[in-house]
Amino acid sequence: MERNPQFQKVKKTQEALRYQFISTELDLALTFADIARSTNDEARSERNLDHAKKALRSARQLLAEAILTPSMSDDINEKLKKLKPFIDGGQLHSHHHEGE
Repeated sequence: MERNPQFQKVKKTQEALRYQFISTELDLALTFADIARSTNDEARSERNLDHAKKALRSARQLLAEAILTPSMSDDINEKLKKLKPFIDGGQLHSHHHEGE
């Protein structure tokens, strides 16, 4: 069964928007992680790490459902690679629930 061309166009647009959102969330996570790392103010650092965690969680949730082109995947993987030191260092792992 061949799908409706209009449906295909809408689906392609939806995936492009999903990619843009994931990419933006990862950019935010990187920015917040950099701010957290660069400040000597512990409260500011924790606050920005929390923001980075939220952005990363949001990106990961959408990434699980995303259908990405190879170039989109490369871009996302590059950003995740940049976040890896924070993830591996435990700084972006949440050991408690939000609000606790």
